[in-house]
Amino acid sequence: MTGETYKVITVNGKQVKCIDEIEGFSLEIAGLRYRVYADPDGSTHVDLSMGEDGEYVGKVNDQWTGDEEEAARFILK
Repeated sequence: MTGETYKVITVNGKQVKCIDEIEGFSLEIAGLRYRVYADPDGSTHVDLSMGEDGEYVGKVNDQWTGDEEEAARFILK
């Protein structure tokens, strides 16, 4: 079941919806959706989703953890 919210957390006072995806997950923060995924080298990266395309936000860490809160803190910094 991709595209469904599986958890809602609060990070830095902001509501974060965690959304299941085929590869990785997405976080919806303040109406914007960010795709969080593992790169082939195993590191964690974030893109700002914009329709079919995305804008690269940055590298969260060097090893995939699947940690929604860690990714949300990275996005909100």
